[in-house]
This record gives sequence, C-alpha cells and structure tokens, in this order.
Amino acid sequence: MRLAIALFVWGLCSPAAAQAPADDVLVLEATHLELRAPDWTWGLFGTGLGMIAASLGTGLGALLVQLDLDTVCSFTCPTAREEQQRSGRILAITTDVLWMGGAVLGAFGLVAAFTLEEEVPAVAAFCDGSGCVGLLGGRF
Repeated sequence: MRLAIALFVWGLCSPAAAQAPADDVLVLEATHLELRAPDWTWGLFGTGLGMIAASLGTGLGALLVQLDLDTVCSFTCPTAREEQQRSGRILAITTDVLWMGGAVLGAFGLVAAFTLEEEVPAVAAFCDGSGCVGLLGGRF
C-alpha cells in the first residue's frame, strides 16, 4: 500500500519561482521510491568472508606446525615439542571456529540482503506562481 502525503507550503519558493506564470511549473526536487537491501546485511556478508579469509591463514599455520611435527615425531613426540603440539591444536581449533562461523555469518548476510528490503522514501517539491507543494511517498 502506498501513501502520499501532500504538504502545502506557501512562500517556500524563491521570488523568481513565485513570479512565474501559473501554467509554468518549477520542479525543485524529485526522487523516486527505491527498495534496497539494508546496509547491515552486506556488512554481515563481508564479515563472514573476512572470517573465512582469516581461517585460511590460521589453517596454513596449523598445517605447517603439523608438517614440522610429522618430521620429528613418529608415534610419540619428545617433551620438548609439547608446546608446539599445543599451539598446533589451538590453531586448528581457531581455524574451525573461523571458517564455520564465517560461513554461517556470510550465508545469513547474503540471504538477508536478497530477502529484506529497506525503503528510501520518494520526495518531491513543486512550485508554480500560486505557491509550492511538497510530496512524500512511502509504503507501509
């Protein structure tokens, strides 16, 4: 449903517009009703992509730690490598959290961007020799 509200404002126009002949109409400003995705949806999508990109870095770090441990450890690792094992586990867990959370957040942002609509109202102002009128349109 659309609603148009007309606001009659006298004396809003410049003196040149107020003295224009009655059959001439001066359009001061007119914009169209526009529906678009809210900005926050693209922010969520971008954050999700950033989390996935960060997971690539932590995953590469975890892989490098594991490859280094594979060369030193066969079935058991020396106690000197326990800290390296711990950091490898932490990197692997961080990678899992980042890519899964990023995938969920990015998917939600993308779906919301294509399903939610934010309305930018239509605004217009017209003047002729007798006065001015302002129009504001929207849906509700």
